[in-house]
Amino acid sequence: SIIRLNEKSPENVKLGMQLLSTAYSIDSSNPFVLNILADHFFYKQEYSKVERLATLAMQHTNNDHVRAYSFYLLGRCYHVKKNYDNSFNYYYQSTQLASSKFVLPWFGLGQIYLKRDEIDNAINCFEKVLAVSSNNIETIKLVCLCY
Repeated sequence: SIIRLNEKSPENVKLGMQLLSTAYSIDSSNPFVLNILADHFFYKQEYSKVERLATLAMQHTNNDHVRAYSFYLLGRCYHVKKNYDNSFNYYYQSTQLASSKFVLPWFGLGQIYLKRDEIDNAINCFEKVLAVSSNNIETIKLVCLCY
């Protein structure tokens, strides 16, 4: 399902969603399936579904990596809805659970710090991203903005 969805062609997205729907019908509480669905609905701008699915995923796992991704998805959802306080809280929780290689919540948290005019905190977040992905243009641009 994930491979098909990532190929982005209409046929593969359709097949990927069919496979994902099958997985969901087999186990509607599987946190991996719930997070993949939440991610899919984020790109479709169906944010209420993202919130519901990511929250369910968190409730059905004790795995820190899965929970970190759920928190990250919720952070993104609130970020795009301009609810920066909730976004900050979810990004922050994600960073506390995530492995050092999962830098997406650090990027989001850095953006929120910029919004709050907390430049030093933003730079610290962006440096964590660059430590893993040193050529990330978006992060480099944001660090330049900070100086």
